[in-house]
Amino acid sequence: MFSILALLSLHLIVVLSQQLPEHFGGKVDDRFRRVQQAFIDNFRRGYDTEGAAFVVYENSRLVVDLWGGYADREAAKKWREDTMSVAFSSTKAVLALVIALLNSRGKLQYTDTVAKYWPEFAQNGKDNITIDMVMNHRAGLVYLDQGIQVEDVESPTRMSLLFENARPNYPAGSMTVYHEFTYGWLVDQIVRRVDGQQRGVAEFLQDEVIRPNGISFYIGLPIELQGK
Repeated sequence: MFSILALLSLHLIVVLSQQLPEHFGGKVDDRFRRVQQAFIDNFRRGYDTEGAAFVVYENSRLVVDLWGGYADREAAKKWREDTMSVAFSSTKAVLALVIALLNSRGKLQYTDTVAKYWPEFAQNGKDNITIDMVMNHRAGLVYLDQGIQVEDVESPTRMSLLFENARPNYPAGSMTVYHEFTYGWLVDQIVRRVDGQQRGVAEFLQDEVIRPNGISFYIGLPIELQGK
């Protein structure tokens, strides 16, 4: 029954998307016309049912810059050149950039233990966890046994205590397991202790990378930009 309902729902979404006026924008290098056609076909075949954007740089040169569809499910807003989207797990690569920047400035080494900068973290068998293990999803902290509440998320101090009291889910360094939900919190706590101004990773990123380079990227979208 579930499979039939799922298929019917998908069919309905595709039918509705096909009824909307097509909307595409952007440009491509002549060598990438097939990419442009594939992007358009994704909508026409129902693979993209709302909106999307796709960009490719070749040797630092922009060769594909495409967008299309709508920025909301109600199709009230067309997807435009500057429409913002959610980054999801690609944010982890940006956090890795922050750690690499601190490393290049001599503020930390990947072989350092996390406890070198965050002594309380060493509790419950976490004294041997290195920054390298955190960055490579080998820290053994895939999840926390204690549930995370909204009040915890809003407080770096509370998040710090949760990780200090946590026990590794498996021996650190023994295997690689994707730290889907804990990676960002761990990196944030490390940056707060390594940075001389004690900035969190979001603030550090804005000050040191985003604003100086004129990039539109946020960890925690400002309220004035929500819905843009």
